Amino acid sequence: MSNLGRILIHNTLSGAAAYLVDLVVGLLLAPYLLATLGPELFGVWIVLVVTTSYFSLFDLGVSLGFIKHLAEAETLRRITRRNEIVATGWVFYAGFSLLVIGAGTALGGWVLQFLKVDPAFAPVYWGILSVFGIRNSCVVYRSVLFARQRLDVLNAIAIAAALLNAAATVAVLALGYGLSGLVVVSIGVALFHVASEIVMAYRCCDRLQLRPFNASLSTFRTLYHYGIRVQASRLADLVYLHVDKLLLSHFVGFGSVTFYELGAKVAGVTRTFPAVLLQGLLPAAAELEAQRNRERLLRLYLKSSRYLAALAFPVAAFSIVEADDVMRLWLGAGEHAGAALALRALTVAYLFHLLMEAAMAVARGIGVVQYEMRALLTAATLNLVLSALLIIRYGLTGVLIGTAVSMAVGYGLFMWSFHRYVALPFVRLIKEVYLVPLAGVAVASAVIAAAGLFEVVGMSSAASRMNVLMVLGFHGMLFVLIYGAMVWKGGYIAMSDVHLLRRTVLSSS
Repeated sequence: MSNLGRILIHNTLSGAAAYLVDLVVGLLLAPYLLATLGPELFGVWIVLVVTTSYFSLFDLGVSLGFIKHLAEAETLRRITRRNEIVATGWVFYAGFSLLVIGAGTALGGWVLQFLKVDPAFAPVYWGILSVFGIRNSCVVYRSVLFARQRLDVLNAIAIAAALLNAAATVAVLALGYGLSGLVVVSIGVALFHVASEIVMAYRCCDRLQLRPFNASLSTFRTLYHYGIRVQASRLADLVYLHVDKLLLSHFVGFGSVTFYELGAKVAGVTRTFPAVLLQGLLPAAAELEAQRNRERLLRLYLKSSRYLAALAFPVAAFSIVEADDVMRLWLGAGEHAGAALALRALTVAYLFHLLMEAAMAVARGIGVVQYEMRALLTAATLNLVLSALLIIRYGLTGVLIGTAVSMAVGYGLFMWSFHRYVALPFVRLIKEVYLVPLAGVAVASAVIAAAGLFEVVGMSSAASRMNVLMVLGFHGMLFVLIYGAMVWKGGYIAMSDVHLLRRTVLSSS
């Protein structure tokens, strides 16, 4: 395990740093945006950003094949093959970006009308569309760094871009430029992001060359046949992350979009923070598959799932139990029941998706993506149907129920199929991976819930942010102590992994 293990740990640590910076920036910026723009303009901004993200579905899934095939080429030292993939990807995405901007501009009037957005915001829509084109035109360079497992470089760029975005956003809003200012900032940050990735890709990759005339139709077919089957995952992500917001804006109003978005911002922690552990899993799986080392691959899968569950379950449980106080701390005094409800429901939905991600990364790495396609297409369809049916009668609550139920179904379908394919009994995953952390969060959650009922001086209901912070801090410390003791006592953490982590940190410093 050695070198691969050290690389994975190093990438995880740099990913955690990038994630924390992005999290802090996002949590600080969201209330500022809400206070500066107001609920209606904030809702308009969110809906327009979400809408343009749907254009990524029309890339035929080509980008999804980059990391796997580039990682295999790197492992086998096939430099010519790698450069051919780079050329093919660049030609395709340059043309795709121009096509998206042209089509998106032509359809702009219809899109704004459907979303019930004032036509006066058309320039904002066009600007966001340009950001999409800029980021996608050079996606292949990001994939090159990913395949080389240089996630430390990508994470450093992400940190710099997040800080630049935060500083520029505050500046333009303070100067009163509103949504127009946000568009200019987004374009500038996108250009910085792309330029940095291009420069670092050439620095980190030996003999990397971009020669558009080396683009190959056969290479495109290979990328397409792999990627189109994984496209279901992106479709499902867009559905359960964004379609609900569009339905709410159309049937209920932008106010509900704001509640949903605020809940989703915090619930996103339960989805993205634990997933930092998996950043390097796909290229590592592709590398082991290229070496025909299936036994080591399955050990890597179980170990990744183990530490993913160890982090995902407590983060999700604490968010659900403390949702009201988390919102009160973040947003201050006021009525935040809608946002707290969204936080609880979306945390459940995101947890089901998160628990699939280790298996999905391994499946993509070995090229077995049909099970993911079937399960997530089923989940996306079910989400659309349930949300559309329930929103009319139950509004925000109906949408949240539809999302949680559909992701639970998708989890069951995919995990059953994947484990059957790799001949790994699902009951083994439950015993070795889920049982100990589930028992730990059950006991810890019960204790802090009981503590909330008998809170000294009733701080949990106080409007003061400082009092709420004290309560959350006390509950968090209690939760961590109880959960940590049960996990450690259950022998869940391997000492060999602790020693490897220590050596990696010391060598990095």
